[in-house]
Amino acid sequence: KMPIFLAFVVLSGFANKTITGQTCLYVGLGLVAIVLVQMFVHYLSDSLQSAAGYLMFADKRIELGGHLRKLPMGYFTSGNIGKISSVLSTDMVFIEEVAMSTLGNMMSYLLSSLVLLAFMFYLNWQLGLIALIVTILAWLVSKGMNKVSLREAAGRQEQSERLTDAVLSFVEGIGVIK
Repeated sequence: KMPIFLAFVVLSGFANKTITGQTCLYVGLGLVAIVLVQMFVHYLSDSLQSAAGYLMFADKRIELGGHLRKLPMGYFTSGNIGKISSVLSTDMVFIEEVAMSTLGNMMSYLLSSLVLLAFMFYLNWQLGLIALIVTILAWLVSKGMNKVSLREAAGRQEQSERLTDAVLSFVEGIGVIK
């Protein structure tokens, strides 16, 4: 959040009529350095998040394979193949690709909101208080939205399992018909 701080330095320098060409040069060089550091940190963050998701689920896939190997053959013919395929092809892939980056973004947004709240309180305590109240209200609304999402997730999972099972049954039936 250093660009916000540097913008504050420049704006306060303009407001107080104390800004010099040397200050502008230092701010410009600082912005270039900050952008380079941010690029490097984002690259590391993205690659580490992806690696963490893939490595975490590589172990889970091996664990699931070991568990499935021990199940009787009747388990696979009683309509559970859709559930297994749905978990392997949809759920694990979704968590690997989306959930890890979402978790990283959430942490970044949380840190950003804390920094911006601190700036607001520094600039004006009334603005800081308003920003804090709005942040708390947004958190309460998002908490309610998460409850609805969790409630709908079970239905979504069930529909995905049924769809996968129907597709697999259809594909198996093509061979029988031919």
